[in-house]
Amino acid sequence: MRATVKVLAGLVLLLGVILAWNNTQRTVAPFDQTRLRLKTREGFTFVDSQGNARFTVSYESVGQFHEGRSRVWSGGRYGFIDLEGREVVPLFPAKNAADFSEGLAAIETGNELFYIDLDGIRVFSIPGPNRGQSFREGRAGVETADGWGFVDKKGNWVVKPKYQKVRRFSQGLAAVRKDNQFGYVNLQGDEVIQPRFEYALEFDSDRGLVSKDGSCWYIQPDGTDAFDSRFEKAWPFSEGLAAVFVKGRWGYIRPDGAMAIEPRYQEAGPFQDGLAYFRTGSLFGFIDKYGNVAIPAKFRRADSFMGGFAPVWLVNEPDVSSIHYVNQQGELVGW
Repeated sequence: MRATVKVLAGLVLLLGVILAWNNTQRTVAPFDQTRLRLKTREGFTFVDSQGNARFTVSYESVGQFHEGRSRVWSGGRYGFIDLEGREVVPLFPAKNAADFSEGLAAIETGNELFYIDLDGIRVFSIPGPNRGQSFREGRAGVETADGWGFVDKKGNWVVKPKYQKVRRFSQGLAAVRKDNQFGYVNLQGDEVIQPRFEYALEFDSDRGLVSKDGSCWYIQPDGTDAFDSRFEKAWPFSEGLAAVFVKGRWGYIRPDGAMAIEPRYQEAGPFQDGLAYFRTGSLFGFIDKYGNVAIPAKFRRADSFMGGFAPVWLVNEPDVSSIHYVNQQGELVGW
């Protein structure tokens, strides 16, 4: 019974890491460093890297900039503005709209899925109540009534819909789930690593994070183990390092499995823009790739850097919606 509880606890902890990673990839994707969105009394104000206000818009919801476009929403209608705040793609009715990636953005209406270019021109469409992911490495995951598959940038099916779930491509491979097991396909759609894992995440540094039976480890692009170590919790590799949980503390390993930063943190995140967040006690800060403290632990919460900025929550502001941003020098950006 104790062994069963321990395995289930390990799976829950690993699932938490995977969900956190998925959420990071979905909502904190790299944005244009020249503009940062802040919520103000007047609406949404975009500031530059020095904290100077550039313009303010008054939509109900506004995203960060990606490839020179920011997704906006009001009254069930989506559109896009440019780096000067001009509405370059007028508001249109849609169920969902994604950020731009590789020059295209997915638009879901409930009756069809279509992709537009930076000027708002339709590039291709797939009829039906379908869902679409953002493009990466020339491929985008699309879900139809038959399951998930992949299309190219002209809308041609590269992998016919047949999977329960797919992740985005990275280093020429994408994790796919079939019969409740994850494997990997290549850009041509060949199953080069047969489904046999409970979970699988994206490759980086020629290492893919997988899990089974309550533990996780790293594999190579040919599906063989990268090294022998198993971990209770781990993050995928990012910028050449991966956070791993060892004997109750987080540290970082290199792609060969050697420890780069000794485990000493109660929480730790992936490296982005050369920095990673950490927690000791109740406070969060940031370290560099040598384990040196770059920004002292003084925040109630922190998340990964993207595009030169990182969201932080201040100790004296218990409201979780009170998000601030710091630059890589640890200075609060905006007001």
